Amino acid sequence: MYAAILRLPWVVDGLNDEDKATIDELLYIAVKDAAVAQAVIHLPWVADGPNYDDKATIAELRYINFRDPSIAQAVVAMPFLQTDDTASRHALNAINDIMRAGNKAALLNSRIYQAGITDEWTPVIAAAGAIADPGVVSDYLNGNITVQQEHYQTDRTPAITVTIVRLAGRAAGAVSADLTAQAIRQAEEIMDLPLPTDHVIVVVDDLSVIGRFFGVNHGFAIGLQQEAETTPQARLLNTMVHEVAHYWWRGNADWIDEGAADTIAAAASARRGHTAEARPNRRKDCAAVNISAIGGVHRSDYDQFYCNYYLGEQLFRELQQATTPEGFTAGLQDLYHISRSQPAPQTQDEYRAGIGQLREAFSNHADIIDRHWSGDLNAPHR
Repeated sequence: MYAAILRLPWVVDGLNDEDKATIDELLYIAVKDAAVAQAVIHLPWVADGPNYDDKATIAELRYINFRDPSIAQAVVAMPFLQTDDTASRHALNAINDIMRAGNKAALLNSRIYQAGITDEWTPVIAAAGAIADPGVVSDYLNGNITVQQEHYQTDRTPAITVTIVRLAGRAAGAVSADLTAQAIRQAEEIMDLPLPTDHVIVVVDDLSVIGRFFGVNHGFAIGLQQEAETTPQARLLNTMVHEVAHYWWRGNADWIDEGAADTIAAAASARRGHTAEARPNRRKDCAAVNISAIGGVHRSDYDQFYCNYYLGEQLFRELQQATTPEGFTAGLQDLYHISRSQPAPQTQDEYRAGIGQLREAFSNHADIIDRHWSGDLNAPHR
């Protein structure tokens, strides 16, 4: 297998760091099942020389292969993987989540899988990956859905596809591709960066959201409660900006990801003149007195996980108030680029960026960061 990899044209021409990382992914696949690795290296976009995004696709195939080589072998031969695009990566990521959730049988028995996944069905696979219930996963994978798909251009991104997926029979409401595109444009304005994805998939289903949360960004799809269909536009748009912001802010300490996303959503609301949505989060039942006291709380413990939103947003808001708009944006961009330079988390206990990386990005505001990290600024008596 190693010899076959070495004969690939892009390997013969010389290797950069991305090429070496891609070879590592291929070798990981080969250790588990050489036939799968052989099939992967013959995919057109691998044979021609994979780029950074292609490496991420191969990594998703590695995870699928680790769980079940027969599924990896089948998936590699399906039409949707003959070209590599964002929706293909989202679909592979979702397949991993479907298998991780114990819903492999629903995948294997589905019409979409047995017919061979095509590009048309990749957003539906992504939507199914956001659902935990095996019966409902089957509904999605057997095509019992309605799909709205639109294409947009923003000032920073030349082409973005937005796909909205619902179960068949559910009436469409306030959630739309146009509203999602509006949220993308507003988030890009605050970050002053192009969105890190060119395909946003939204599934409107209570089962796509954990516990009491209104929405969640799974990485491969945004899940929204069905209540979103009748939610006032200002509140829904605020939620969508927050979830879109998670395409930049994910894989870091939760208080960074939720605090930054909330701050971006609030800034966008303020620009629209919606003061209610721009107000900072209230304490509610958060028991932590500072960020260092939050700990690794799971999302299922809503009241204490909420500390990440409340305390994280307080920190970012004070940093925002302590500098110019341009300086705050530059700090956010620095933190984002620092986080993306770190290895992707492999476990729930790992993250790209934490307190050290925040101090590096906002190095002129150590006093503010230290107060929020270890002081009693957020204690109840304050």
